[in-house]
Amino acid sequence: METLGDMRNGSQSLPQEAYVSAPPLEPVERRLGPGTLRRLQLMQVALDGATEIAQAAVDKHQARKAEYQRAFEAACEDADILIPSGENDVQINWATGEVRFNPR
Repeated sequence: METLGDMRNGSQSLPQEAYVSAPPLEPVERRLGPGTLRRLQLMQVALDGATEIAQAAVDKHQARKAEYQRAFEAACEDADILIPSGENDVQINWATGEVRFNPR
């Protein structure tokens, strides 16, 4: 006897009368219950708040990164350290103050 898995794998074909044609889908208006609607509203507010918090964190990070970049460039200028052009990774020896630029 063929199993449903065998039929799905193509080892047996279904007779034509086994296929059912579904009527075309029509838009149906359904409504959420008040409890479900309230729960989803609260979740949406929490999601919006989390998105705002995440964006604020990204903005703060970018501002601090730009501030650090300006301070680093000013410190290099004060110490007569030339910053090579292009993209570089910077290694700073915090004990000695040595700065090394590695091209990307």
